[in-house]
Amino acid sequence: MLNLPKRTFSRVVDETSRQIIFLFVVAVLLPGSQYASFIRPLKQLTMKVLNFYKLVVCVGCCLLFQLLYFGNSRLVAQWEPLYRVYLRDKLGSVGHIHPDQYLSPEALKRRQRYHVPLNDQDVPVSKAYLDSLSRLGLKIVCTSRWLNTVVVSGMDSVKQERVEKLSFVKQIAQVADTSHRSNWQRLRKFYVGSAGLRGQITGLWPQITLNQGNFLHENGYLGEGMRIAVIDAGFDQATECISLHELFAGDRLLGTRDFVYPGVGVFTASFHGTAVLSIMAASASDSLVGVAPMASYLLLRSG
Repeated sequence: MLNLPKRTFSRVVDETSRQIIFLFVVAVLLPGSQYASFIRPLKQLTMKVLNFYKLVVCVGCCLLFQLLYFGNSRLVAQWEPLYRVYLRDKLGSVGHIHPDQYLSPEALKRRQRYHVPLNDQDVPVSKAYLDSLSRLGLKIVCTSRWLNTVVVSGMDSVKQERVEKLSFVKQIAQVADTSHRSNWQRLRKFYVGSAGLRGQITGLWPQITLNQGNFLHENGYLGEGMRIAVIDAGFDQATECISLHELFAGDRLLGTRDFVYPGVGVFTASFHGTAVLSIMAASASDSLVGVAPMASYLLLRSG
């Protein structure tokens, strides 16, 4: 009776409404002997209308889900393909002669204290190489002195061919796309709860004793004066964690940096880093205590 797939929503509703009203009026005016013959098509038409509305609701729910999913992911709209450029050497870099230009005074003191000599991995990536890549129209996202690599954006087939011909380039590899990682709610084991629940967590999760971290605490080693860098996939909801409240309130968070999407922030991605951080920095005496609750921290997102 109705060719639903070929009609617009408004026309279908209008035509269906007229037919239902017509059948109702005819059914009321007809004698009882012919009443049943009109009820059957009316019932069939009603089922078609219901099925049509079910289809509309299903499609609407799918569209709403996609809107919410991509709307909650703050990384999707900002993502663009990234490429890691592996360099052959560090010619033109500062070298070992002036370590004070690329290592902090605290880092140099730690090396002297533990007798750790400088090596090529400490030397920054060659600025001359970075300038060459920039002149090709590439944007420098970040560098790694350990791997001697550069992550760049703005790459296309033409630029890639030019980069591969540079004498100091060893190889190029595309960086994995992690923009699909959305900011959904995680397991709230470390979050605010009732006093009774927090007491149960203490008894059920005596994590500080698993590796005899309590030995350090009993001898006064709480990490005070130490600087710890946590490198992980992200620190989603770390600022909401009750066990990490003293870390943020006590100004012991020295800084953050997102090496994957600079400028986005380390608190918008994976929850894994938050869980790792809590093992060290947590300071909630009635629920969770880390092995170094008095240390200062740097939070770095690596992917």
